[in-house]
Amino acid sequence: MAFRFDRRRPSYKAEDVKSILLLNTTAIGDTLFCTPAIRALRRAFRGAKITSFVSPAAKEVLWNNPHIDRLVDCPGRVNLPFFLKLPWILRNLRKDKFDLSIVLDSNDMEAGPFSYLSGAPVRIGWRESKFAFLFTILMPKRTGGLHVVDRRLKTLEVIGVKSDGGTPEVFLTGEEINRADTVIREAGLSGETLAGIHPFGARRNRWWPEEYAVSLCNQLSGKYGLRLIIFGGKKEMPFAQRIAERTKGRALAAAGRFKIRESAALMKKCDFLVSPDSGPLHLAQAVGTPVIALFGPADPAVTGPSGEKKIVLRKETDCSPCNVYDCAHVSCMKAIAVEDVIAALEEMKARGWVKANISVTKS
Repeated sequence: MAFRFDRRRPSYKAEDVKSILLLNTTAIGDTLFCTPAIRALRRAFRGAKITSFVSPAAKEVLWNNPHIDRLVDCPGRVNLPFFLKLPWILRNLRKDKFDLSIVLDSNDMEAGPFSYLSGAPVRIGWRESKFAFLFTILMPKRTGGLHVVDRRLKTLEVIGVKSDGGTPEVFLTGEEINRADTVIREAGLSGETLAGIHPFGARRNRWWPEEYAVSLCNQLSGKYGLRLIIFGGKKEMPFAQRIAERTKGRALAAAGRFKIRESAALMKKCDFLVSPDSGPLHLAQAVGTPVIALFGPADPAVTGPSGEKKIVLRKETDCSPCNVYDCAHVSCMKAIAVEDVIAALEEMKARGWVKANISVTKS
């Protein structure tokens, strides 16, 4: 298998593109932010075969996506097993003889090398990406305040692809929807109005305080007659269980029990979801569930929910947005009160986004 390094920008003709490689090796939220660009790419290159090189999380998001023809697994963490699998990965990756490779997320550390090793003569990526020298067409550095969805769509402008909207999407199967119905039935929640609660985030400084989550759950369940599903990953299982136990038996602790797509199907059954900036927040919106987004360290103009049926809650503090990984006081998240979420829910009701029988005056 021979590779040639050539820094000259190759000539490019859209009509000659028969096979395209996308590199999606990041997490849930980042991958969801790429789906509008993937949709736009398919519409621009209807006759081309589109392959996506995916991390395990990205595979869950992109599975069953009609705009992608083939998924190739990226083994994930770079370690000894990764290098042992590398020859097989490259053989599998290069089957399609790509004309064009595109990196939509500049945070993909593996993307540059795999873009180059794919053999695609035209390789599009971001100037600030690691191994950016391996791309043949470089996009400019980040533009301040530009939403990440728009930034990924901007990647495609260099090849003449125009946006058709910025709403992320996930394509669930009928089997996955039926599985969610079974879970709801077995939990004794059939016929109930369900609210999704995900007080967690990828970083601890994005978590909404547990006491706030418990208070919200008790108000939604006791005063408004809703049943709750507490979402999260395996690491959040004990926290979700504790919140459920403190919610007077009206909450299902789903954290860590279901895979990404199963959780998405359950979110689709919820009337709305409350969550800080996180993958599940964007996953809920991708399946059409209205969201109440709680923002503190991150800037909602950059990573907030990008579709419709959303209300973003954020309080002005001296240090937010900061995007730091650790924070001793998380005052920005503590500033978002339970009453703020209740008011947002009433606003959703007034807009017709949630069921009319949800009432903040019910006793």
